[in-house]
Amino acid sequence: MKAPLKPKRVFISPARENVNKSIFKHPVFKDVAEYLSWAESGEWPSVESLNSCSGTLVHSYTAMPLAFERQTAELLNDGMHYEQRIHLRGLIATRENNWHDLFNAMMWLRYPKIKSALNARQWGDIERHGLKTRTPSQCAMTLFDEAGAIVTMPEAMLACWKLHDWHSLFIDHADAWLSGRARVAVFGHALLDHALVTETLLVAKCIVLEDKADLSSSLDGIADAIYSENRLLANKELRTLPLCGIPGWHSASDSAEFVRTAACFSPLSARKKA
Repeated sequence: MKAPLKPKRVFISPARENVNKSIFKHPVFKDVAEYLSWAESGEWPSVESLNSCSGTLVHSYTAMPLAFERQTAELLNDGMHYEQRIHLRGLIATRENNWHDLFNAMMWLRYPKIKSALNARQWGDIERHGLKTRTPSQCAMTLFDEAGAIVTMPEAMLACWKLHDWHSLFIDHADAWLSGRARVAVFGHALLDHALVTETLLVAKCIVLEDKADLSSSLDGIADAIYSENRLLANKELRTLPLCGIPGWHSASDSAEFVRTAACFSPLSARKKA
């Protein structure tokens, strides 16, 4: 007789009043720094506040003007799928007083072209395959949307990463992380959500750019590759990176013992060694 399946653990964000505002100095929030006043203030921002900051937010592949829309029963009664509503009406359903959706809004403002590409692809897949089918592409896009990061680093470090040689990647090459020769741009809004809990072992699913690629100028190319179905066709494209090993990303990140023993620093599987 098969053992019963364990229920999936669902992450519950801490209440706003229980979040130590100093957490927003963590490097995981660096790429959305210009929007962190919404997180640091004593009050939740309204949807109107999000829209006042968005200016002329436009879907990069439909030219549809975009706006954050308060998620209410009335909105959901339109019968549209979340991605369909964005694609056809330009409305990004957003729960107020909700960390996850606030961080999602920040990512729309920070990376509008990549978010637009994901939306276009997701809705295209739903149109072709229906609501009851989750394609490998949809799974990969959702994983990147929630937990994604974009990484560039020197070839020697890429070789360490491929071998899961975490000591070399994070400790021997600490200077590369500190100098910016190795760079991570956080994209997944769930990573920000999880970072609200101090000392979480953050792990990202990464798109890896070639050595010496300029990360900022590569963003448009990543978006176009996603839109044209040249990226994110399956989960295996995304490489796992324990962000907590990067110098300054965890209180123990400079400890060889931490990198050797923490659960997120998994050894290379026997299958991949073969």
